[in-house]
Amino acid sequence: MTKPRRRRGRPRRGASVLDRPLILRTALALVDRDGVQALSLRKLAARLGVDPMALYHHVPGKRELIAGLVRLVFREFRLPRRRGRSWKARVRVFASAYLGLARRHPHLVLHLVSDLEAGAEAILPANEELYAALETSGLPPGGVALAADVVVDYLNGLALMEVGRGPSRTQGGADLAALVKGQPVQGFPALQRALRARRPVPKDPGMAGLELILCGIDAHADKSRRRRRASLARAP
Repeated sequence: MTKPRRRRGRPRRGASVLDRPLILRTALALVDRDGVQALSLRKLAARLGVDPMALYHHVPGKRELIAGLVRLVFREFRLPRRRGRSWKARVRVFASAYLGLARRHPHLVLHLVSDLEAGAEAILPANEELYAALETSGLPPGGVALAADVVVDYLNGLALMEVGRGPSRTQGGADLAALVKGQPVQGFPALQRALRARRPVPKDPGMAGLELILCGIDAHADKSRRRRRASLARAP
């Protein structure tokens, strides 16, 4: 006696009913584990226990699937109310939230570095907060865009290190110190002085680096403000 064939696209007996939220949650688990490049509709269908064609009723293709994942993930991007905060505090809050998101879903968040359009609709509100904070620093509009790029690139670099795609800053510093040790001081005086005076690694070295960036932005904004004041003073 032959077993009745399971209808194409239906989940296995006992499995959840196939719908878009289930598809997205399952796809996100695959991406978190194996990366965006490893995601395919065929693998996703196998995980869900359905025929691959069943997925096309909910997602037209991989690109639309990734866009849905970005929207899903960026719903987690929540910033506390900004009332009364300085622009620096607002950037710090943005940075902490962004890194938290990247730590939870590193493969997907870092995919946006090379494919920004994949999640434009979802990431614009998050970026608006960063740009709005930098706008109140006193930078001119062009400076705001440059400063935002520097902050986001720095945060992406931190995220890359944390998922093992780049060298650890802490390890890199230790390796450099080992290389310099024993070398004649006159050969590498700046390196010797800096590494001898090196402080213990802070609890969150990423945020310590961000403070250097914020200081640079502040200095540049102050220079812009002084230029504007001087220009107004010369105006008839």
